[in-house]
Amino acid sequence: MKFKAKILDIATKGPLIALLSKADVKTLNLSQLDRIRIRKALKSEVVAIDVAYGKKEISPGEIGLFIDVAEDLGIKENDELDISLE
Repeated sequence: MKFKAKILDIATKGPLIALLSKADVKTLNLSQLDRIRIRKALKSEVVAIDVAYGKKEISPGEIGLFIDVAEDLGIKENDELDISLE
């Protein structure tokens, strides 16, 4: 499944985390802390997901990436990413 990257000004410096909209979580039948694989070109990372309940932060079709995830994979704002379930 394809998602558009939205880089968030947050870093954990620990577990890798990404945010999905409540609608996308429901469509993909996921729960908080489930794992997904994010791919950009030949790089990939497995991250835990959290749910964005507000409508302003993350829209359906977007994935919110903490800075550490974006830096690890060389992702820029609005990059198209491949997401798969782990």
